[in-house]
Amino acid sequence: MNGGVGSCTGIRAAQLADIPDLLALEAEFPTDRLTRAHWRHLLTRGHGLALVFTLEDAVVGNVVLFFRKNSSLARVYSLVVKATQRGKGVARQLMEAAQAEVYQRGLQGLLLEVRVDNVAAQALYARLGYHLERRLHGFYADGSDALRLSKRLVPDRLGAQGLEAAVT
Repeated sequence: MNGGVGSCTGIRAAQLADIPDLLALEAEFPTDRLTRAHWRHLLTRGHGLALVFTLEDAVVGNVVLFFRKNSSLARVYSLVVKATQRGKGVARQLMEAAQAEVYQRGLQGLLLEVRVDNVAAQALYARLGYHLERRLHGFYADGSDALRLSKRLVPDRLGAQGLEAAVT
């Protein structure tokens, strides 16, 4: 895959060996960071999936999905891209891969929260077809508000949307 970020790129499931790179990415995130213990649990026993975007064997972005038993929705817990790679399509490709994974698991859609001050991420999610559910006051550890967004990936009873929504 080549989305304008370099010639040797790829998206794959995160591995234990990626934890140092994942922690470095978390350091660029403003709040609610995953710790080494969180990453270890997620990658070995958690009910989730972490996908990483690699550029010349370096992890430059990741998306974390959580799955709940008996839920038809996946939750995007975090999406982080290294500052030097932002604006180059990494986040879009990670989200498209996450949506495809959710669809392949037979789930109906995704939920996520985004900081109200993260305008770039909000624009990305809007381009990907996410819709505002509601504002969550004081959602983040620093007291910042979040916007809860959602996207359906499977046809509803009226036949709207479909697989194309999972990969656009």
